[in-house]
Amino acid sequence: MENWSGLHPSKDPVIEGKQLHGYGAFGFHKEDSALRNAFNGHLGKLIGSAEHQALVNPFGFTEAELPDEISTQQLCRQPASIN
Repeated sequence: MENWSGLHPSKDPVIEGKQLHGYGAFGFHKEDSALRNAFNGHLGKLIGSAEHQALVNPFGFTEAELPDEISTQQLCRQPASIN
C-alpha cells in the first residue's frame, strides 16, 4: 500500500456545531423491490462479518467504521446538505 502513503485519515465534518456522517448507498428502480429486498438481506448478513472485515481491513477500515443503527428511512428524512 505504499502508493497510499500521502493520504491522511479524515474526520466527519462539523457544520453549525453538528457532526455529519457519510453513508454509502445503492440504488434500485422502485419496481425492483424483490431485488432490493434480497440485496438488503445479503448485505445485512455481510456487514460486520469476518468476511467483510477481511475485505475492508486492508483499506484501513475497522469495526469502528461500521454503520450505526440508523435506518434508510431515517437517512432519507435528513436534509441532503446544509446551506
